[in-house]
Amino acid sequence: MYFVRPTFLISAVAISFYVLFRHRKRWGATTATAVLWLLAFVGYSFACFRSLVAPYYESSRLDFGGRSFWVAVAGNLISPSRGLVIFVPAVLIVFYLVLRYRSFLSNHAIVNVALVCVVGQLVLVSSYRRCEAGVCLQSLWWGGYSYGPRLMTDVLPWLVLLAIYGIEAQLQALRVGSIARQRWLRWSGWAAAMAA
Repeated sequence: MYFVRPTFLISAVAISFYVLFRHRKRWGATTATAVLWLLAFVGYSFACFRSLVAPYYESSRLDFGGRSFWVAVAGNLISPSRGLVIFVPAVLIVFYLVLRYRSFLSNHAIVNVALVCVVGQLVLVSSYRRCEAGVCLQSLWWGGYSYGPRLMTDVLPWLVLLAIYGIEAQLQALRVGSIARQRWLRWSGWAAAMAA
Protein backbone atom coordinates (compact mmCIF):
# COMPACT_ATOMS: atom_id res chain seq x y z
CA MET A 1 0.00 0.00 0.00
CA TYR A 2 2.59 2.52 -1.07
CA PHE A 3 0.96 5.30 -3.08
CA VAL A 4 4.12 7.36 -2.85
CA ARG A 5 7.60 6.92 -1.48
CA PRO A 6 8.36 8.06 2.07
CA THR A 7 10.28 11.03 0.71
CA PHE A 8 6.99 12.61 -0.37
CA LEU A 9 6.51 13.51 3.29
CA ILE A 10 8.69 16.55 2.65
CA SER A 11 6.38 17.80 -0.09
CA ALA A 12 3.27 16.98 1.95
CA VAL A 13 4.51 18.98 4.94
CA ALA A 14 5.67 21.90 2.78
CA ILE A 15 2.35 22.01 0.91
CA SER A 16 0.47 21.83 4.22
CA PHE A 17 2.34 24.84 5.57
CA TYR A 18 1.70 26.68 2.31
CA VAL A 19 -2.03 25.97 2.62
CA LEU A 20 -1.98 26.97 6.31
CA PHE A 21 -0.35 30.34 5.66
CA ARG A 22 -1.73 31.21 2.20
CA HIS A 23 -5.13 29.50 2.03
CA ARG A 24 -6.25 29.30 5.63
CA LYS A 25 -9.90 28.57 4.72
CA ARG A 26 -8.85 25.28 3.11
CA TRP A 27 -6.63 24.21 6.01
CA GLY A 28 -9.38 22.23 7.79
CA ALA A 29 -10.29 20.17 4.73
CA THR A 30 -6.63 19.59 3.92
CA THR A 31 -5.86 18.45 7.46
CA ALA A 32 -8.93 16.20 7.64
CA THR A 33 -7.97 14.52 4.37
CA ALA A 34 -4.38 14.04 5.53
CA VAL A 35 -5.51 12.53 8.84
CA LEU A 36 -7.83 10.08 7.08
CA TRP A 37 -5.03 8.90 4.78
CA LEU A 38 -2.63 8.69 7.71
CA LEU A 39 -5.07 6.54 9.68
CA ALA A 40 -5.54 4.24 6.67
CA PHE A 41 -1.78 3.96 6.26
CA VAL A 42 -1.15 3.23 9.95
CA GLY A 43 -4.00 0.71 9.99
CA TYR A 44 -2.57 -1.10 6.99
CA SER A 45 0.96 -1.04 8.45
CA PHE A 46 -0.26 -2.42 11.76
CA ALA A 47 -2.27 -5.17 10.06
CA CYS A 48 0.64 -6.25 7.86
CA PHE A 49 3.75 -5.46 9.93
CA ARG A 50 2.46 -5.20 13.53
CA SER A 51 3.95 -1.73 13.85
CA LEU A 52 2.73 1.80 13.18
CA VAL A 53 4.88 2.08 10.06
CA ALA A 54 6.45 -0.48 7.75
CA PRO A 55 10.18 -1.08 8.23
CA TYR A 56 10.80 0.79 4.97
CA TYR A 57 9.54 4.00 6.63
CA GLU A 58 11.48 3.79 9.90
CA SER A 59 13.56 6.82 10.80
CA SER A 60 16.40 4.58 12.01
CA ARG A 61 17.31 4.17 8.32
CA LEU A 62 18.42 7.81 8.19
CA ASP A 63 21.87 9.14 9.02
CA PHE A 64 22.42 12.89 8.62
CA GLY A 65 25.93 13.11 9.98
CA GLY A 66 29.40 12.14 9.02
CA ARG A 67 31.44 11.92 5.89
CA SER A 68 29.14 9.42 4.18
CA PHE A 69 26.30 11.95 4.18
CA TRP A 70 28.35 14.54 2.29
CA VAL A 71 29.64 11.89 -0.12
CA ALA A 72 26.02 10.96 -0.76
CA VAL A 73 25.03 14.61 -1.39
CA ALA A 74 27.86 14.94 -3.92
CA GLY A 75 26.94 11.60 -5.46
CA ASN A 76 23.29 12.53 -5.84
CA LEU A 77 24.29 15.76 -7.57
CA ILE A 78 27.35 14.94 -9.72
CA SER A 79 27.92 11.18 -9.83
CA PRO A 80 28.46 10.06 -13.46
CA SER A 81 25.80 7.36 -13.17
CA ARG A 82 23.44 8.91 -10.58
CA GLY A 83 23.96 12.67 -10.49
CA LEU A 84 20.97 14.93 -11.03
CA VAL A 85 23.15 17.66 -12.53
CA ILE A 86 24.75 15.13 -14.93
CA PHE A 87 21.41 13.85 -16.22
CA VAL A 88 19.47 17.12 -16.02
CA PRO A 89 22.02 19.93 -16.46
CA ALA A 90 19.16 22.38 -16.98
CA VAL A 91 18.81 22.28 -13.18
CA LEU A 92 21.72 24.72 -13.01
CA ILE A 93 19.93 27.14 -15.33
CA VAL A 94 16.73 26.85 -13.31
CA PHE A 95 18.50 27.72 -10.05
CA TYR A 96 20.42 30.53 -11.75
CA LEU A 97 17.19 32.08 -13.05
CA VAL A 98 15.43 31.81 -9.68
CA LEU A 99 18.37 33.29 -7.77
CA ARG A 100 19.31 35.94 -10.33
CA TYR A 101 15.77 37.27 -10.82
CA ARG A 102 14.38 36.58 -7.34
CA SER A 103 13.16 40.15 -6.95
CA PHE A 104 10.94 39.70 -10.01
CA LEU A 105 9.34 36.40 -8.91
CA SER A 106 5.56 36.66 -8.95
CA ASN A 107 4.92 34.12 -6.16
CA HIS A 108 7.72 33.93 -3.60
CA ALA A 109 5.75 31.61 -1.33
CA ILE A 110 5.33 28.78 -3.84
CA VAL A 111 8.92 29.21 -5.04
CA ASN A 112 10.08 28.83 -1.44
CA VAL A 113 7.96 25.68 -1.08
CA ALA A 114 9.55 24.26 -4.22
CA LEU A 115 13.06 25.10 -3.02
CA VAL A 116 12.39 23.48 0.36
CA CYS A 117 11.11 20.36 -1.37
CA VAL A 118 14.10 20.08 -3.70
CA VAL A 119 16.69 20.63 -0.98
CA GLY A 120 14.76 18.46 1.50
CA GLN A 121 14.60 15.61 -1.02
CA LEU A 122 18.35 15.85 -1.62
CA VAL A 123 19.05 15.76 2.12
CA LEU A 124 16.67 12.87 2.74
CA VAL A 125 17.84 10.61 -0.09
CA SER A 126 21.44 11.33 0.84
CA SER A 127 20.80 10.07 4.36
CA TYR A 128 19.43 6.59 3.46
CA ARG A 129 21.15 3.59 4.97
CA ARG A 130 20.76 -0.08 4.14
CA CYS A 131 19.37 -1.99 7.11
CA GLU A 132 19.16 -5.74 7.63
CA ALA A 133 17.74 -7.42 10.72
CA GLY A 134 17.54 -4.09 12.53
CA VAL A 135 21.21 -3.23 11.89
CA CYS A 136 21.98 -0.34 9.56
CA LEU A 137 25.14 -1.09 7.65
CA GLN A 138 26.01 1.40 4.93
CA SER A 139 24.83 4.41 3.03
CA LEU A 140 22.38 3.61 0.23
CA TRP A 141 22.28 6.91 -1.60
CA TRP A 142 22.64 5.40 -5.09
CA GLY A 143 19.15 3.90 -5.12
CA GLY A 144 19.97 0.30 -5.89
CA TYR A 145 20.80 -1.29 -9.22
CA SER A 146 19.57 1.31 -11.67
CA TYR A 147 20.94 4.06 -13.89
CA GLY A 148 20.20 7.72 -13.39
CA PRO A 149 19.02 9.88 -10.49
CA ARG A 150 16.15 7.54 -9.57
CA LEU A 151 15.73 8.81 -6.02
CA MET A 152 15.64 12.43 -7.18
CA THR A 153 12.80 11.97 -9.68
CA ASP A 154 10.33 13.18 -7.07
CA VAL A 155 11.71 16.72 -7.44
CA LEU A 156 11.14 17.02 -11.20
CA PRO A 157 7.67 18.60 -10.87
CA TRP A 158 9.13 21.12 -8.43
CA LEU A 159 11.98 21.86 -10.83
CA VAL A 160 9.50 22.45 -13.65
CA LEU A 161 7.60 24.86 -11.40
CA LEU A 162 10.84 26.66 -10.52
CA ALA A 163 11.72 26.85 -14.23
CA ILE A 164 8.36 28.41 -15.04
CA TYR A 165 8.70 31.05 -12.32
CA GLY A 166 12.37 31.65 -13.18
CA ILE A 167 11.65 32.23 -16.87
CA GLU A 168 8.67 34.43 -16.03
CA ALA A 169 10.86 36.50 -13.67
CA GLN A 170 13.56 36.82 -16.32
CA LEU A 171 11.05 38.04 -18.89
CA GLN A 172 9.66 40.53 -16.37
CA ALA A 173 13.17 41.79 -15.62
CA LEU A 174 13.89 42.22 -19.33
CA ARG A 175 10.67 44.23 -19.77
CA VAL A 176 11.53 46.45 -16.80
CA GLY A 177 15.09 46.79 -18.06
CA SER A 178 13.87 47.72 -21.53
CA ILE A 179 11.60 50.42 -20.12
CA ALA A 180 14.43 51.75 -17.94
CA ARG A 181 16.80 51.85 -20.94
CA GLN A 182 14.23 53.75 -22.99
CA ARG A 183 13.76 56.30 -20.21
CA TRP A 184 17.52 56.68 -19.79
CA LEU A 185 17.98 57.25 -23.52
CA ARG A 186 15.23 59.89 -23.52
CA TRP A 187 16.72 61.61 -20.51
CA SER A 188 20.26 61.52 -21.88
CA GLY A 189 18.98 62.86 -25.23
CA TRP A 190 17.17 65.66 -23.41
CA ALA A 191 20.27 66.40 -21.29
CA ALA A 192 22.49 66.50 -24.40
CA ALA A 193 20.03 68.79 -26.15
CA MET A 194 19.95 71.15 -23.15
CA ALA A 195 23.73 71.21 -22.96
CA ALA A 196 24.14 72.10 -26.62
